[in-house]
Amino acid sequence: MKTLLFAYYVVFCLDVWPQFMRYGYQRREVYAVAHEVAFDTTASPDVGLRLMQIAGHESGFYRGAVGKRGERGPWQVLGGNDFSAREALRRMALGMVSFVGCRHASDAVVLPEGTKTTCQEMVDNRIGPADRYFATHPAPPPTALVDDVTVAGNP
Repeated sequence: MKTLLFAYYVVFCLDVWPQFMRYGYQRREVYAVAHEVAFDTTASPDVGLRLMQIAGHESGFYRGAVGKRGERGPWQVLGGNDFSAREALRRMALGMVSFVGCRHASDAVVLPEGTKTTCQEMVDNRIGPADRYFATHPAPPPTALVDDVTVAGNP
């Protein structure tokens, strides 16, 4: 199942983030992030897509990204020493509003380039494309594989 999820996440990136699939060095970053989400977390397919979307939006899937406030990794995790998909998933479980650095969804935010927005709009920009993709492109069924080698019913 994990291999199918990895492929599902890569196809998502091809569809939603084609600009990060043009060159080999970019694909290598996308593949590494997709591998980490698929194999190192317990994320369901829809949440895994959200993790992929956040990584694309925040860092362009670049694992060595460092933000202006010290955020690190593809998910731009602020604080601590763990910048992995597992940590991003843990923080997502606490709520997407806090994940983007807000206290309330209605909080007003002015982005560095001067754009005025709300925290809820920031959340929607980060997870909306993943949710729309999941609604129109179903994930591989969990019974598709018994394990990563043997197809169910076909040894």
